Amino acid sequence: MSSSTDTKLDAINQKIRYIQEDLDDNRRKLSKQEQIEQESQIIFSKSKELFDEFQYTWRKDNTMSNLINDLQDEAAHLNYKNEFDLEDKRQILKNEKNQLENKEQTCYEERKAINLGGDDSWD
Repeated sequence: MSSSTDTKLDAINQKIRYIQEDLDDNRRKLSKQEQIEQESQIIFSKSKELFDEFQYTWRKDNTMSNLINDLQDEAAHLNYKNEFDLEDKRQILKNEKNQLENKEQTCYEERKAINLGGDDSWD
């Protein structure tokens, strides 16, 4: 192989390493995001149980019962908003992962083309 070809292969290999590092970082972020979503669901479930207990305790007091209902509705609304935001973040991370995987595949194809002698894409 010529020096030019070696230089091109080294550049592609370095690019692949950077992409793989970014993919690893993305996988960690996705894993953390899934963990956050699970913990969020646990918190919402526990808050629902707490509101149910409050409702039971204050069932005979209409004023308190109405206040608890309002607070429970507000908590549910905030939970749905939070779920939407978390899903949105997860989708962004998945899109980034797909883009990185496409870039990685392109690099592998370029490297293969160079190894086969067709390095026109770099001139």
